[in-house]
Amino acid sequence: MTLEQDYIDLFSYRRKGHMGKYIYMYRPAIYDEILKQDAYYPFKMESDLLIQTSNDICKNFENVRHVLEVGPGSCIPILSKTVPFLKALKSQTGPFTYTAVDSTLEYTEQACALIEQHLDNIKTNPLEIDFLHPNAFDKVKNGEHPNHNKLMICFGQPIFANNNNNEIEILLKNIGCFLNQGDYLLFGIDTNHNETLLRKAYNTKLTHDLLLNSMYYLKFKLNLEVFNPEAFNLKYKWNTKEKKVELFLKATAQQIIKIREQELLIDKGQEFNILNSRRPFIETIREFLAKENLTIKNVISSATDKNNTFSIVIAQKHFIL
Repeated sequence: MTLEQDYIDLFSYRRKGHMGKYIYMYRPAIYDEILKQDAYYPFKMESDLLIQTSNDICKNFENVRHVLEVGPGSCIPILSKTVPFLKALKSQTGPFTYTAVDSTLEYTEQACALIEQHLDNIKTNPLEIDFLHPNAFDKVKNGEHPNHNKLMICFGQPIFANNNNNEIEILLKNIGCFLNQGDYLLFGIDTNHNETLLRKAYNTKLTHDLLLNSMYYLKFKLNLEVFNPEAFNLKYKWNTKEKKVELFLKATAQQIIKIREQELLIDKGQEFNILNSRRPFIETIREFLAKENLTIKNVISSATDKNNTFSIVIAQKHFIL
């Protein structure tokens, strides 16, 4: 999908909740500010859990010589999650190659620079990849050793939280094609369904500012001089049936924009679903993984904080008999 098509689909209601990648491409400091907020519990829970349990997590892996991180994010999550985890992994398995992949090359280059800065004898490789493109991870396979295992790590819930069912299946298919028999997949999941905590975490001015980045990015990339990216309010919804937070921008003024010579009317009061954040049950995740021959090997939760709804899931590609 191109940028133009993504926005056409958004304003014409052909797709929804698919604009997540664009909110990080403008004013990235807003996201870092969100991570610092006590109310934004998912980041703190996952960071604390990784720090507490990384040594135990790493006991599940054998002979790992290549670590691929999907969506490493900005400096704060890399230093809070990736670096402590990789230090524990290196002490357990020895040196490995680290590859960072993201739809924005800048984030992958930053991640690799930070890993090289904090870990010795680690080779790094930054790659810009569209996770939902067919065979997305093919170019990462170059130079693999058949007797070594790969580990894919996904912090910040890039697989299950922000994608719809179809996108999850596409991404897992790409992951399944990348992983060989015996390789590992590690990711975090949040099973919190407490509406009060969710509202405090997501229904905020900073969230509004972050979603507006998608409109600022549109104006910047397509040079829309008369378009006002601020003419939207935040609309927060908790979808009880589907167990997901839905975040919308609601237009406060009428605007007409042109994309690919196509005029699009944004009417006052229209709501556009920018991003969703799902809270799936572990059984739902298990069913998705099984389609790609991935089995959950272990689920690690906090032993010290019973209110921590975050867990780290370790899955492994089947050995087919």
